[in-house]
Amino acid sequence: MGARRRGRGLSDLRLKIIVLILTLLSALSGVMADDAVSGAGGMAVMTAAVACEAVSWAAAPVCAWLLAEGHRHTRSDWRYAGRLLLLAVVSEAPYDLATSGVAFDPDGQNPVFALLLALLTLMLLDRVRATHAGVMRGLLSAVVVAAAVLWALLLRLGVRQRLVSLGVLIVGMAVIFHLMRAAENMMMFAAGLFGAVMFVTPAVGVAVLHYRRTDDAAGVVPHRPLFYALYPILLLVPYAIGALP
Repeated sequence: MGARRRGRGLSDLRLKIIVLILTLLSALSGVMADDAVSGAGGMAVMTAAVACEAVSWAAAPVCAWLLAEGHRHTRSDWRYAGRLLLLAVVSEAPYDLATSGVAFDPDGQNPVFALLLALLTLMLLDRVRATHAGVMRGLLSAVVVAAAVLWALLLRLGVRQRLVSLGVLIVGMAVIFHLMRAAENMMMFAAGLFGAVMFVTPAVGVAVLHYRRTDDAAGVVPHRPLFYALYPILLLVPYAIGALP
């Protein structure tokens, strides 16, 4: 399958553009929901808001894949983690504004923190695999993943509409993509099944990944700072529109 799509399909650049579009849909859903509650548009606008929110969850597996690939290609995991931490901190206020209309909302943190947690999880898994073997490797790996999922739940990373935890989705998907990369069909089946259990639409994101490019050149995106900057900006755009008189 890799040879069939080598040099063709969705590059990492296109996958990142898809993530940005889905991010904008998620932010727009909050503005539309507020309008519906205030009486502007009623049920039709609320339905559109719910649809946009649900569709936006398809970004989680794509983000998890990009994170796993970033971990595989980066020269320094710690520098990568530092960039994610900076983006998460900068994006927190825009995320809270887009989701709850206030600059600080302790009920949930933006999904970039989940990406950081996922990266740390992959780093720990690599450490376990390098220092242990057999049953002990399996047990320690299970403990690492369980602890990461628990932290994602306790910190409420990327919790949307009190229904789905994007944090758990991102961590789980990243682990699947990292550990099962050598078995493409099994990897996609496991990720699709996990996405289907988590309110179906994340499975659509896994289907999108099926059409990705498989050559390593697909991962070369020269304008990384631009994509980092666009995330908080896109979160703020719908809020700014909604704040207009």
